[in-house]
Amino acid sequence: MTIFCDVHPPHLVSLASYTTDDNFKLLVNNREFFMPTAFAISFSNKILQTYLTDKAIKAYVTSFKIKEDKTYKMIGDLIKNGGLNNSYDMKCITEFFDFIDSMECHGILNLFKEKFDAQNLDFHVQYFKYCFMADHESSTKIIAENFCRIPEEKLLNSCYAAGAKATNMVLKHKSLFVKWENNLVEFITKIISKDASFVILLENVIWEYVSEPFKSRLAAVMDKVAPEMNNEAAASIWHSMKPLLSFDLQINKRYPRKCMITQNILAQRDLEMANGSSETEIHFDCFGCIPFCYKIRQHDEYASENQYMTG
Repeated sequence: MTIFCDVHPPHLVSLASYTTDDNFKLLVNNREFFMPTAFAISFSNKILQTYLTDKAIKAYVTSFKIKEDKTYKMIGDLIKNGGLNNSYDMKCITEFFDFIDSMECHGILNLFKEKFDAQNLDFHVQYFKYCFMADHESSTKIIAENFCRIPEEKLLNSCYAAGAKATNMVLKHKSLFVKWENNLVEFITKIISKDASFVILLENVIWEYVSEPFKSRLAAVMDKVAPEMNNEAAASIWHSMKPLLSFDLQINKRYPRKCMITQNILAQRDLEMANGSSETEIHFDCFGCIPFCYKIRQHDEYASENQYMTG
């Protein structure tokens, strides 16, 4: 499987003999690589005899589909035996996810679960990426079940490395909130406070899956971390919140919080109004620090100035 390594230029590609019944040896630039026989026999002669360029590899992975039980078992054996720890092998498996069906993909990721090590950050990051590449509900559930076992610092770094979309897919599993709800409030706020792209967690996770008490705790924590946010994060939160909330944000101009976040959001509001944005039908009466700490007025109560709900 290491045949997918990035070799430049791959000018000495030749076939070698079978080493065992289950392994096949391939020479790439005079370096030996071993791979399951089932993979080796699936390579077309054209691919084996030509340069192993990225283009050739792509042609291979898009035309081959894993169907043999033996091949499937070998993938599992490699995973269990630690044969897929380097980046080249991981790239190979990620490529396979593009063309194997969801059941096969889920089966492979289940094998990764047996190998899961909370202290192995590099492997964990790759695992995140697999879940994202697979785009399969059961696959992401596997890592969600292991989420709570990882030290927070490693978990934060892993989320940043895997990306907001991958993290979002994992956090959407309700089982995670049940197991780790208290920690998750602080965890999500820390992510968002440092990387604006993770505001997607609010859009697709917080407001869809959690309870009102959870949102209240989130608001309180967000209020604490708000001063640490940069302007980009604040602006992103503002833009993401508008289409989500079914009520008007009310900023009380008599008692504005003079923090950077408040000023940034107000400036964003003023800019939209100056540009004649269609989204300027937002009225500001009462505002906390960021769009989580506020009193809100529902649309069906819009006619009354005195009817409010606490957000």
